[in-house]
Amino acid sequence: IWKEGIVPDQTVALPIASSPVRPKDAETLPLAELRDSGDSQLLAAIAAVTALNLSQSP
Repeated sequence: IWKEGIVPDQTVALPIASSPVRPKDAETLPLAELRDSGDSQLLAAIAAVTALNLSQSP
């Protein structure tokens, strides 16, 4: 992946006015602030992983 990148399965635009949540900050960010962060890419990723986990539950 390094220096080459990967082609995403889903593309999600990050609004110009928002800043992406940095991984270091996400560790301690309360859920409400994470939801209100405006990081549409991170929120879409969380939704996709959550849906995947729910569909694979026994």
